[in-house]
Amino acid sequence: MNNNFCGWYFKCQTDAHTVAVIPAMHVSGGVRSGSIQIITDEGYWSATLPGPQVKMRSDRPCATLGDSVFYEDGIFLNLHTDTLSATGKLRFDALSPHQKFLTQTPA
Repeated sequence: MNNNFCGWYFKCQTDAHTVAVIPAMHVSGGVRSGSIQIITDEGYWSATLPGPQVKMRSDRPCATLGDSVFYEDGIFLNLHTDTLSATGKLRFDALSPHQKFLTQTPA
């Protein structure tokens, strides 16, 4: 069976607030889909996207999920569902060594 997961964890924080945005690609039974999870101090939200809307590299943070784009130097978030509306742009300076990792788990 062809099962796989690849995701990137973007954690952004100040002294007062933290937000994590996690774009991911899932392959289960050969069927690809994607998800974007948003975690803040106030709650957790997740949106699922169909496979044709998901493009993700496994060697470095580089992904397009629907209208949202994720790169090492920033995030452009444009996500709208029945329960979530999240838009914005973040630009990053150099990533810390802890941020440079790949989560990939073949099943």
